[in-house]
Amino acid sequence: MESWLAPLMVFAIMGMVALMIRTIRNRREMIRQVRMRLGFSPVDNLEQDLLERISSIAGTGKHKVRVSRLYKRDQGSSVLYDCHISSSQKSNSGAPSSVLVVRGLDLPAFRLAARFASKTMFSGIFRQLTKLALKQGGFEHVEFSHIREFADKYTLVTTDPDRLRSEVPEDVWHGIAGVGLQLFLRGEGDVIVFSAFDWAARRQRGGFEAIETERLKQAIDTASRLSDLFGSIRRGATTATWR
Repeated sequence: MESWLAPLMVFAIMGMVALMIRTIRNRREMIRQVRMRLGFSPVDNLEQDLLERISSIAGTGKHKVRVSRLYKRDQGSSVLYDCHISSSQKSNSGAPSSVLVVRGLDLPAFRLAARFASKTMFSGIFRQLTKLALKQGGFEHVEFSHIREFADKYTLVTTDPDRLRSEVPEDVWHGIAGVGLQLFLRGEGDVIVFSAFDWAARRQRGGFEAIETERLKQAIDTASRLSDLFGSIRRGATTATWR
């Protein structure tokens, strides 16, 4: 009896590994099909210059950034990339990220993060820690206290406050504040790396395919809106609104 135990355990482990591999392959194929339905196409080789700019913007500290699982979607005046961005510090922690490249845009380096909305005793501490983290690497806090809705919702830092104030119309920040999602942006030049969160929608139940489809649709819509807002700078417009 015991002589059969070891082989049975080996076969069981092999079966579990085979099932896991099959599940991963099926999920990757499902992801590929979802992206194709939404107008994305796979990117085998990204231009080295663009890859370096994305890595520089998304990176923190001295850890090398890896961009993988790339798909792109032409948005007209911009291109949206869906990918995984991970650091050498945590190579397996890469989460889905969105990268927007707006043709003709030239932004100073900036970072924007949604503020902690809780009114608990720890919310103030959390906000200060978030600000300190964002300011690493020579970034300075930019205050827009007269845009109350934006100031209450977001923390904004940049390497060049004067240039940011002079070149980015305040209507852009009004527009960002008016959206129902919580946005996290990192940008420089013509590249914006962003995440958009709708916590109410995230709590809704659904299968993996439905959740991934909703995430990508949200990324497409957000990219279009960001392209409209920041694209107004490129066109020399003085106003920009969310559609």
